[in-house]
Amino acid sequence: MIHRFFRNRKLRAVALVMAFALVLTACSSATESGSPESPTGQLRLLAWAGYDDPSWISEFEQQYDAEVVTTYVGSVDEMFAKVRTQGENFDIVFPDSSSIARYVETGLLRPLDRSRLPNLKNMLPFWQNQNYYEVGGDMYAVPFTGGATPIIYNATLIPDPEASWGLLWNKEYAGKLGMLDDSNNSVVITALYLGLDDPFNLSDADFELVKQSLVEQSALIRKYITGEDEEANLLASGEILAAPEIEPGIADELNAEGGEYVFAELFPKEGALAWVDNMVIPDGSPNPDLAYAFLNFALTSTVQAGLVSKYSFLPVIDVQAFVSDETKAKVANLAEFIDQLQLLQAPEDPERRVQIWTEVRAGS
Repeated sequence: MIHRFFRNRKLRAVALVMAFALVLTACSSATESGSPESPTGQLRLLAWAGYDDPSWISEFEQQYDAEVVTTYVGSVDEMFAKVRTQGENFDIVFPDSSSIARYVETGLLRPLDRSRLPNLKNMLPFWQNQNYYEVGGDMYAVPFTGGATPIIYNATLIPDPEASWGLLWNKEYAGKLGMLDDSNNSVVITALYLGLDDPFNLSDADFELVKQSLVEQSALIRKYITGEDEEANLLASGEILAAPEIEPGIADELNAEGGEYVFAELFPKEGALAWVDNMVIPDGSPNPDLAYAFLNFALTSTVQAGLVSKYSFLPVIDVQAFVSDETKAKVANLAEFIDQLQLLQAPEDPERRVQIWTEVRAGS
């Protein structure tokens, strides 16, 4: 999720095209393995909404005689803060690719033992060839899923918008716009809107421009959004007319409900965000054995096909044999906008981005 986001230097069109091609056309002979251990007990997740879907959580609980307890978060910053202050309360956390180095550098994660994760072999080559989840030769994260963050807008009241992030700075819709309540994503979006050379490596002058633009935008914002349900409700009621789409598929879900408005997505010409969320084990995990079991379980068709079918997320393993043709087509439609995607990367100074966002939210 931008949450959303999973969580690599300058990976863009070619890599993501490979991901889609592999998802839709690969013929995998991989087999799924059970965990080498048989742990039980309580598994505590710190996750985005939907990552603990009952359709796979119940199967995991039955298989391991376990109880899964989830704490939900609404932003990347909130997730990091909770792990930093309460890491001993969680067994698995789902940070995005741009955050892994930050967690490792702060000493919040335990390195992973690949031998305890036999289903790593099932990951598509695209995911096996990434390097963001390795630091100093150790693996700290397992890819879980990915997707894109376009703009979702009310096509009834905004019938023909320009394909630009500028829609979220359009004074014509003052008081009717939404923005993600997230420092890095909001800074990256603003840097793309301003046409800055590298949205992940900003100069002092760039930071000033970004902050000024975010302050100007704040006068137009109806709500800073922290979750999928909140965004869907705000859009359905007409309180907001446009915002970054916090999770894939919100437009489809709202249209399926047949409400007053029709919703659509646009991929900004300046570049839409692509995110990857991952699974990590905090250093203070109370049940690391069960956490390993879940990491391994998450790399099976039970979970990965569910992520594609229910949420139109990108899977980590080949699931084409487990999803409908309609679902394949829905995911394939994203390929039209591959050239406009920017994979989230580790920023130059996360704390500075948090500070700028804090000042913007405080009205300074």
